[in-house]
Amino acid sequence: MALPEFATIGQLYRALIGKIRELGPSIFIGDPSRQVAADAREYFGSKVFQSVVPRNVRLAEAPSFGKPIILYDVASVGAKAYMGVAKELIERSPVAAKAKIQSA
Repeated sequence: MALPEFATIGQLYRALIGKIRELGPSIFIGDPSRQVAADAREYFGSKVFQSVVPRNVRLAEAPSFGKPIILYDVASVGAKAYMGVAKELIERSPVAAKAKIQSA
C-alpha cells in the first residue's frame, strides 16, 4: 500500500480501516457487565481479540495530561491491556502470518 509521504489522518484511516477490520474486533469494557463480551465472542468467534481493555482510572486520566496511557502510566492495568491488544494485532497482521510461513 503506497501512501504519500505526508498523508493526512483521513487518508491513513481510509487506507487502513479495511485492513484493521479484517483482523477482528476487540472488546473494550466500559460496563461491568460481561454479557456484552460473551455475546461478541459468541457472534464473532475466534475473530474477537482475547485481550480485554477494562475501565480504568489511569486510562481516564491520561488524556487530561496530554499523554497516551503508555507514557502516562505504563504499569497501569489499562496500559497493559492495550499492550495486549497491540501484541494480538501484530500477531494477526498479514506480515506476521507471512513471517510464520517463511520460517516454517
